[in-house]
Order: sequence, then C-alpha cells, then structure tokens
Amino acid sequence: MSERVIVIGAGIAGLAAAFRLKQHGFEVLVLERERHVGGRMSTRTARGFRIDLGASILPSTYRRMSRLIADAGLQVQVLPTSDLVGVYRDGQVHRFRAASKLDLLKTQLLSWSSKVALSRMLLDLQHIGAALDWYDISKAAPWDIESAAQYARRRLNDELLEYLLAPALGSFHLSSPERLSIVDFFFALRNVLGGTFFNSQTGADFLCRGLAAQLPVELEAHVSGVAEHAGGVRVAWSRPGMPERVEDASACVVAVPATQVRALYPQLDAVRSDVLGRIEYSTSVAVHLGLMRAPDERAILIQVPRREHPELRAVIFDHNKAPGRAPPGKGLLATYWQHDFGLRNYERDDAAVIETALAGIDRVLPGLGGDIELAHVQRWRSAAVLSRPGAYRELARLVQATDPRTRVQLAGDYFSISTSHASLCSGERAAQRLITAFGSAASVGASSR
Repeated sequence: MSERVIVIGAGIAGLAAAFRLKQHGFEVLVLERERHVGGRMSTRTARGFRIDLGASILPSTYRRMSRLIADAGLQVQVLPTSDLVGVYRDGQVHRFRAASKLDLLKTQLLSWSSKVALSRMLLDLQHIGAALDWYDISKAAPWDIESAAQYARRRLNDELLEYLLAPALGSFHLSSPERLSIVDFFFALRNVLGGTFFNSQTGADFLCRGLAAQLPVELEAHVSGVAEHAGGVRVAWSRPGMPERVEDASACVVAVPATQVRALYPQLDAVRSDVLGRIEYSTSVAVHLGLMRAPDERAILIQVPRREHPELRAVIFDHNKAPGRAPPGKGLLATYWQHDFGLRNYERDDAAVIETALAGIDRVLPGLGGDIELAHVQRWRSAAVLSRPGAYRELARLVQATDPRTRVQLAGDYFSISTSHASLCSGERAAQRLITAFGSAASVGASSR
C-alpha cells in the first residue's frame, strides 16, 4: 500500500511537490484555500484578455521548470518569447536584448565609464557564482554582508546604482537597493537575467493548471492545523459553511508563504519558527490595463528607475509575450509599483488606485487614458520576500535546522530568491526528502541544476 501525503497549497511549490511524489508512487491530496490553483502564478481571463496576476516573465534559465513542463507533457503549450527589454531614462526607452552582452555594451543607457566599471561587477559575480543556488541560497551567506546600494557605492558608481541595480531589484522585489541584500542582485544577474524567455498563450499559469489536472486537488479547502505524531500527520480543514474534516496521512508538505507557516504548524521547532517569523514580504498593488489599441512598443518589459518615477517600477507588455494574450490589434499592460505604493493603496477602492496609477503611467507612456477598455487591480499582501543584509545568513539557520526525516516538510519562495522557479525547486526538494525518508531509491533530480 502506498504512503499518503497531504500537500497544503496549490501554488507552484505545492503542485511540484505533489506531482513528483505521485510520480514515485505516493498517494497525494492537495488542499488549496482559493477557488483556483496557481497562487502567485495564476492567470485571469476577462473579455478576451489573459492577465497574469503574479509571475509573468519566465526565463530560459528556469531549467527545473522546463524539465517539469516536459515531464508533465506540457511542452506543446510553450512558446519562445522575445527577450527585448528596456530601461526608461530621460524621456527615452533604451532597449536591448537580455541575452546579448553586445547590446549592453552598445546601449546609450550607460556611459563608457560605467561600462568599464561593469567589469568589476562581473568579476565579483564569477567569484560568488556557484553559491547562487536555486535549491539553497544559504550557500551565499558569506557574501551577505551589505546592501545592494552599499556594494554599488563601494565597487561601482552612482549611474550603475540608479540605472542598473535599482531598476532590476525594483522590478523583481518592489523594493530599493538600500533595503535589499547584494545577494539578490547577483542572483538575478546570474540566474534570471541574461537569457531568453518563454511563455504560453494561455497564461503563465499553464503549468499549474496542467499539473493540477493530473492530481487530486480540493479547492476552497481552509486548513486550520497540521499535527505530527509518531505514526504520521493529521490535517484539519473545512470548506466555508461546512463542518471540519480531519485527514490522516503518512506525511505533509506545507507550501504556503512563510508568514502563514507558524499558525498552520505550531509544532515547528524554535529555530525555524524564529527565522520564519523574521521573514517579510513586499506588498503589491498592480494595475493591469486592457487597451483598445496595442502601443507602438516592441519590448516585453520596460523597467522604470526611481529617478524617473518614485514608485512605478516596471511595465510589462503582455501582448508582446505570446499570441492570444489580447484580442487581435489590442494591447495588455501590467504595471508594477514600489512596496510603499502597495502599502498606501492596498485598502483603497479600485477606481482610486487606477486613477493614481494612470497619472504615473502617463509619464512613461503618455496618452493611454483614452485607449483603456479594461482595468484590473491585483493585490498581494505577500508578493515577494524582502531581504536585507544578513537575511541569507539567517536562512542558513533555517536550512541547517531542517530535519530531512520529519514527516512535515516545508516548501515555498523563501528558501531562495523569491521567484516562481525557487518555489518550484523548494517543492521538488521537499518531495525528495519524503521520497528518501520513505525508502525510495529513485530521485527527482534535486541535485541537478
């Protein structure tokens, strides 16, 4: 008889764990509190527009994701995407191909003195390189001694800080280089930027939906607690208006944001409880716009430096990512804003948020107001993990305190840089621990990169 594992959370971390466990003969049950799967990798369709609500751009460096797509039989849904990106400066968009080092050398975004200074950054990146691990970013703890801004001022210059580091970190983490660890920037530079991209015409959630279709998933399942005992685990959950149910299993994977773990699993040991209690997330209030006409822009992403706008961090041109994202001839934009904007606007009504956002968007893309056909405001209380210098040294404590034999394993975006791929990797790693603990000789390949 196969061992039973309950997975809490149907985001990419939980679904990856459940899929790999099922591959190895485990009986799995996925419990998801929302009405849909995907979490921060979900997509909403409205009036012919396919809106990615969280994760949006998928780099080719997401190799474990590509392998999971293949193993799930979903390659037919994958399309290559343009790698043309831009940075807005002084009223002009400076475009370059993310995969082209020559384009970065030729761009007029940066002065020649800054391009020369880049050699120091690339040398430092080569030195730290192998420690920037999708599965265990705690390996980079020895370099986690200063903020990205402190590093830029020490090793680079002000121009590179404001027009390279700040835009890159702002678009990924919705925060400033003064707050974030330099490890975040080096990780993005090595493992996210500098390559091509892929996507799907049905939305970035195609992988989550494809995995869920092959798994037993209970939606609107509100888990109230996980308890481990000598013979297994017990999970209590319910649906709105329904009596509580109790499920017994051999093991459990808790794949939710770090801020929710301690309430669900009160038996968590003191070290992990302390580290998880210190983890903070950025708050995101994103504004998505369906347009009657596609703007005359070829890039898939424009990063907005803080010197150009204090809070608008990125504009994604979804209709340039893949066909089918907007009706023919129409456009779809996603605008992402600084953490402080999210805090200030989270409780405001949609109309007020949209009005405020349009005033900012008009600086970068003037004249869009009359073309808006659809507007959607997406709020995330836990958008991306906010690091700080020393955060990855604390994460090393979390990794060291993780018992690979425990029946309750954790997965989520907080085991590495906060991305959908890091979440996926953590789910596979949690699955591998259980596979090993229950005596399977097979491996999901967690040691490969």
